[in-house]
Amino acid sequence: MKMTQLVATNPELIVASSVAVAKTLLTLNTKIPVYFVIQSDPVREGLVPSLVATGSLTGYTFFVPLDVKIMELIRRVFPETNVVGVVASDYWLEGAGMSQDLFAQAKRLGLELKIFNLHDDHEIARMLEDPRARAVQVWYIPYADIAYHHGAELAAVLAHTPTPTIYARRKFLQSGGLISVQSVDEEAMDVWAKSITNILNGVPVGSIPVMRPKEIEIAVNAAAVARLNRATRVRIAREATVFE
Repeated sequence: MKMTQLVATNPELIVASSVAVAKTLLTLNTKIPVYFVIQSDPVREGLVPSLVATGSLTGYTFFVPLDVKIMELIRRVFPETNVVGVVASDYWLEGAGMSQDLFAQAKRLGLELKIFNLHDDHEIARMLEDPRARAVQVWYIPYADIAYHHGAELAAVLAHTPTPTIYARRKFLQSGGLISVQSVDEEAMDVWAKSITNILNGVPVGSIPVMRPKEIEIAVNAAAVARLNRATRVRIAREATVFE
């Protein structure tokens, strides 16, 4: 069913499961309430003017700007690190999935970010051949397109290096990643249900703030951390919220 056909059925509410769907509904200028569930920053995506004053639609985003917090974690856990390799893709680098002040804050922390902008699995295999890779002391892999579509291949390549890896999703610890940092919300579906119920009961969409996770999980691969020196193990243990 095309979006125009859906709108023509005049439902009481439309749930947009992606940025693309939400943007399409915005262009249609429909009066039907829209509730989105997305992974990126809705403000930088242009869906809402702010997380509080949401305009003509509202929703839930799993996006929490953790990149700077991860740089701060790297500085505390690996105090000798000067160079961080960031494996990302165009969409992430354009900003919707990235902390807005990442580069400035990394510089403030004394960290040089070397960006490895990958587009497909063939580039993953060649990544470590890049001369810049030899200078990398810690790898950071945000959940950009390359990690989403080719995460297994990426993790397999990095698992063969001695360099610590920090991922934005816990599932990569099973593939050899050392640490993962991500937002978690076990009650997300309850939040969605409450907001949707309020809309259906007549609460104006623009008065319902965009919600997002409030808890940050720092998971550590117990087998991988055991191979590090004692001082580093102690520093990681202080930061960890869960070991697996």
